[in-house]
Amino acid sequence: TTPARGQWQNHPNPSKSKIIIEFEVSKQERNSITITNIIGQTIKTIANDQFSIGKNIMEIDVSDLSTGLYFIQLYGDKKLLCRKFIKE
Repeated sequence: TTPARGQWQNHPNPSKSKIIIEFEVSKQERNSITITNIIGQTIKTIANDQFSIGKNIMEIDVSDLSTGLYFIQLYGDKKLLCRKFIKE
């Protein structure tokens, strides 16, 4: 899956309980979405699956995370896209 032109977003940021991510894929392949902490440890694997070609929207529960800075990482087709978010 190639995230289209690297266009994706997450909101709200900061968040207390959930984050919504929106991203586009240009071809159907396996993708992985993870949350990592500031030192790169994987805290949560959100998905390891195929997504529909085009725009995808996913709601992620972050209520179980401690307050702090985290990164949402989208892996696909030798690409890594990363966005930071703050958990309140």
